[in-house]
Amino acid sequence: MAIGDVVGFIDRNHQQRSGRIVRLNDKTVTLHCGQQQWRVSYGLLHRVLDSSAVSGEVLELEDIDPNENAGSVVRDE
Repeated sequence: MAIGDVVGFIDRNHQQRSGRIVRLNDKTVTLHCGQQQWRVSYGLLHRVLDSSAVSGEVLELEDIDPNENAGSVVRDE
C-alpha cells in the first residue's frame, strides 16, 4: 500500500466504504472518504479495483454466480 492508493473497509455500521490513502501510520492508515477522514487498521483494509468508487462513500457490491452464465450478475441487496 502507498499514499494515493484506493482501499476499502467495512465501517462500524457494516457499510462498505472506500477512500484514498493520505497517510501511512505504524498501526493504521488514514483515509479520505468523501468529506471525512478515517483511521483504519491495516488488517481491515482491502484493495478497491473500481476507482470510480472513491466518488461516493458507500459501495454497491456485486456477486457473480459461478453457476449461471458468465455475463450474469447477481446483486446482493
